[in-house]
Formats: sequence, structure tokens, C-alpha cells
Amino acid sequence: MVTWAGLFPQLIASQGLQMMFANLYLVTGNDYYLSVAQWLTTQYAQFIVGFIIVTMVILLNFLPVKWIFRIVTALFIVQAIIYVWFVGTLAFVPHDTFVNDFNQKFGANAYQTVLNLAKSNYNVDWTITTEGTFIGIVYTMLSYIGYANSSYFAGEVKGDPRSSQGIAIFGSPIVFAFIIYILYSVIYNTFGHDFLVASSVLSVNGDQNWMMPAAPSPAHLVAVISNNPLFVALVPFGLVLTFFGFALIYFFVPTRNIFAYAFDRIIPTKVAEVNRYGIPWVAVIIYGIIAYISLYLTVYTQVFSYLSYANFG
Repeated sequence: MVTWAGLFPQLIASQGLQMMFANLYLVTGNDYYLSVAQWLTTQYAQFIVGFIIVTMVILLNFLPVKWIFRIVTALFIVQAIIYVWFVGTLAFVPHDTFVNDFNQKFGANAYQTVLNLAKSNYNVDWTITTEGTFIGIVYTMLSYIGYANSSYFAGEVKGDPRSSQGIAIFGSPIVFAFIIYILYSVIYNTFGHDFLVASSVLSVNGDQNWMMPAAPSPAHLVAVISNNPLFVALVPFGLVLTFFGFALIYFFVPTRNIFAYAFDRIIPTKVAEVNRYGIPWVAVIIYGIIAYISLYLTVYTQVFSYLSYANFG
């Protein structure tokens, strides 16, 4: 979990906020939003924003557990509203409409140009292969990491954790599978498999022919099909809330692990010390230091990029 401590705060800047300002630029034409979006692609900006997020997460972990649960619940409610708006909008936008809108924004035949460039410059083959599926499924499976995390702090959950966590741990992935199936369906229906592949190849390779100011995530592509500033800002802001929720929980869980190690005398018992609110404050400080180091390594080095598949394992 050390690898996540700096990753999610960095993603808030490099993905969520960057796409949000890029979207606002596309629908308003205001160059200020573009300048902010470009600034957020720099390491300096990502470290500054990440540092602020890590600090917020540390401070929140000094709150009583019930308040952390309430914050996570509030994040979920807001994200659910954004999800319904996003899915509901895409459900009524056929692929042909997206193609026409993309060509209107970026020039006649811009859509076909993206496909042609990916094929001519990078030999893109849109055939779905076994190899490609196994490579990609790693990131699908990463979506399912965390559903058992509540077992680490089940003793802090009211009621009988054996029954409540049994329902939560096994029930929530089923709910998620349903939600993610709907999400994938509307995304592929509106934007199209071939375009998502081609545009991603251009973006990942830093191809100067890619027309949009951010990576072709569906959270960014909504700026093509909608001119509503609130909508195109809220969709990537939903990613900000997602990453913040991950940053909060993936900080909360390790502090309980560290506490348990100290309680069992595997590490010095001082680490198991709690304040009057029951917060393992020493563990929070220790993992806070780790989080700042993790953030630095995430932004300025490649060390954690080698651990994507290790996390899957």
C-alpha cells in the first residue's frame, strides 16, 4: 500500500484536475483554463497539488473513525450522482453523433484522421487478441482491489462484523460489476472501440497530431459531446473525488496494520499508542512520512511504475 500513498494524490493533479480544466477550455474557449491544464502536466504542479492532498489526508486521519466513514459516504453520494448524469447522457448519444461532434470541433475528417494516424504511424491493429486481453485485464482486476480492506478495521465497525462484513465484502463486488458493465457499455457505444484505441495510442506516445489537450479518457471526451460547463467539469471532478477517496482509505488501512504489528510486539509498542479519541496517532505520523516519500518517488522517479503488475499479483 506504500505505492498507493503518493499515487492517488498525484493522479488528482495529473488526471482529474488536468482533465477538468482541459474540458472547461474546450467548452468556453478561455485560455486561462488551458494554461492551468498545461501547468498540471508538470512535475512541479503535480508535487505541489499532491503535497496538499497528502497533508489533507493526514489531518483527516486524526479525526474519529465515524467522521472518516461519514466523509467516505459523502464522497460516494456525490460520485453516484455524477455517475448517473454521465451514464444517462452517454446513453442518448450514438456513435455517429460523437463522430460528427468531433469533426465539427477539430476539423472535417478529424475522427478518421485519428484512426489513420494510429494505423500508419504505430501499426495499430484493432483486433482483440488473447495477449492484449491479458495485459489489459490487469487494470480491470485492479478495480476489484480493496473490497476486503474493511476486514482490517472491522473491530471499529458497529455491530457484529462477522455478519456486516460478510455482506459488505461479498456483496459490494457484485454491485460494482453491475455498475461497471453499464459504464463500459455506454462508453463503447458512444465513443467506439476503434477510436478509444487509436486516440489512446496517439496520446500515450505524445503524438503532436492528437487534437485534444488531455488524454482521451471518457471523462475528457465528454467535452466533445456537451457544451455544458458544469457537466464537463463535474465528470472529471468525479475522478478527483474517486482518487481522494482512495487516498483516504489507502492511508487509513495501513495505519491499522502498523498498529496491529505494534500491538503484537512485532515492532515497538509505542507505535500502538492511541489518543483519547482512539486514533493511533503514532502510526498516522509514521505513514504520513511514508506518504510524502511515496509522493516524491511517484512524481520524480519511475520506481513505482514497475510495480503495477506486482500490485496485481
